[in-house]
Amino acid sequence: MDIKTFCALENELAQTHAGLADELGLSEISIKRMATGAQVINDRTARQLIARVLIEREGKSELFSKLLAKYHGDTL
Repeated sequence: MDIKTFCALENELAQTHAGLADELGLSEISIKRMATGAQVINDRTARQLIARVLIEREGKSELFSKLLAKYHGDTL
């Protein structure tokens, strides 16, 4: 994933660097570095970001939150 795509997807999610970092389980500084090209956007991060955008586009955010709470709530 290139920087332009990364930033466009971050904007589509209406996320700040801090918000996206929280969503993806990364540090805010890592997100800032990725957005400026100082850090490589690895495959795992790209896949997570694409999945999150797909969830938003399909209107499934509420369902995602419910499933996250059900299956991962013990560690949140």
